[in-house]
Amino acid sequence: MIARRLIQSATPLEEAGLLQVQAVGVRAPFFFPLGMPRDEVEQVLCDILKPDQWHYYEIPQTAVRSEDVVADCGAAEGLFTLTVAHRCRHVFAIEPAPAFVRALERTLAGLANVRILPYALAETDGVVRLSADGITWRIVETADGLLVPGSFYR
Repeated sequence: MIARRLIQSATPLEEAGLLQVQAVGVRAPFFFPLGMPRDEVEQVLCDILKPDQWHYYEIPQTAVRSEDVVADCGAAEGLFTLTVAHRCRHVFAIEPAPAFVRALERTLAGLANVRILPYALAETDGVVRLSADGITWRIVETADGLLVPGSFYR
């Protein structure tokens, strides 16, 4: 309920397979894959925009400053990256799920200090399998997962 008050508008873009969301207090819209549960969008809004929520990202110990290089691991739709990009040196938005990579490309278009890395963070370089449960993706060993590039940063 709290998060619904944070949504100024939500417009389905059927041809792109995305939901365009304008959040109150955020300068640009973010994009979310169509078909994801609405409560996932609301959870993202609380994580990024509501300091009194238990899962709020930017506590004093992780405040983003102008000299910082930020790694947004599991960037999903990119709302966190979108909100910090204007106040840090660079952001690496790391996201393996193809539907979210498409959303990131729209959300972060035009931000020169942001680089999207379409990889899963894994133990080794190569290909990994992912399984999804809503917005949550994890690396799996089963044959039925989605194949995506995996990269181990050295």
